[in-house]
Amino acid sequence: MGHHNKSQNAQASYLGFGLSSKLGMNISIGLLCALMLSACQQADNNNAANNQADNASQTGDVANAATDTTVLVPTSIQFPQYINGTPALLHPITPIDIENHETGLSSIKSRKGEMYYPIFEQQGTYQYGTHANNFVFEEIATGNTQKLMPNDNFIIDQIFLPYTTQYKLFSAKDISQEEALVYDNEMSADIDHEDNYYAEQDAPRDPKTVTINTPFNHIIYHVSETPNQPDEEDKNIMRQQALYMSDNMGKQLTKLHPDNEFVQQTKWMPQVARYYFITQSDSDGNGTIDEKDTTHNYQINFSVDIPVVKSYDF
Repeated sequence: MGHHNKSQNAQASYLGFGLSSKLGMNISIGLLCALMLSACQQADNNNAANNQADNASQTGDVANAATDTTVLVPTSIQFPQYINGTPALLHPITPIDIENHETGLSSIKSRKGEMYYPIFEQQGTYQYGTHANNFVFEEIATGNTQKLMPNDNFIIDQIFLPYTTQYKLFSAKDISQEEALVYDNEMSADIDHEDNYYAEQDAPRDPKTVTINTPFNHIIYHVSETPNQPDEEDKNIMRQQALYMSDNMGKQLTKLHPDNEFVQQTKWMPQVARYYFITQSDSDGNGTIDEKDTTHNYQINFSVDIPVVKSYDF
C-alpha cells in the first residue's frame, strides 16, 4: 500500500516535471517568437522610416530645385492661341503684372516707344514673340492637356516652328482662290510673300505662285531660366537664354545644349530643313558673356524622322 502510494507520488512528480518542462519550453518558444516578431517589426518600421526619409529627401530636392533662389510670381491663364497646322491649342501662363515684373530680358518696344511684352504675337513665318512663364497644350481632338515646363519660374521669350516650304501654281481660273488664300487671316502664317525672303528666291517667277509653309512636328523655345535673379554689377549671366525643344503637343521637352552654354544666334534654312544655332559659354568664368568667350556651333536636321542636335566645327 505504501509502495503503491510512493509509485503514484513518483509518477505524479514525474508528470508534473514533464508538464512543467513542456510548459517552460512552450513559454520559452513563445517568448523567442515574440522577440523575433518584435525585432522584425522594428526592422520593418526602420526600413519604412528610411524609405519615407528618402522619399521626403527626394521630394525636397525637387522642391528646392524648382524654387531655389527664385521668386514665385502670381500668374494667370490667357486666351488660347492656335497655330495653323498643329494639333493643339496653346494656353499661355503669364505674369499677372507684366509692367511691374522685373525680368531682366531685352524688352520689345511698343509702337509708342514704351516697354511692351506681347502675350503671343507673330513676328515672322512660324515665329512668335511671347512673354509667358509656361504653356499648357490642349489637344484639339481629345481635350487632353500637357504642361510644357516643369514649373512657372521661367520666361519663354520666343517660339519657333521649323517648317517645310512648297509653292503652288494657280491657273487663271483659280485667281479668286489665290486671293482668298492670301487675305485669309487663318492662313496668313502658312502663306508668306515677304517674310520668307530666302525661300522665295527659289520660287518660280510667276505672279500666280503662292508660297505654302507647313510646320514640322516640333517647337523650339527661347527660354530665360533665371528671369527673377538679378545679375551682379557689370555681369549679364542671369539674362542669358537657353534653347529648348518639344513635340507639337508639348511633350518630350529637351534642352538643346549643355547647361553652361547660352544661345546667341539662330538661323533657319527651309531649303535644306536645317536649324542652326550658336551658343557661348562663360569660358573665362567672369559672369559675363561677351566676344572673349568660347562659341559652340550646332545644327538640327528636320528632314529625318527623329531630329537630333549635332555639334560641328571646322
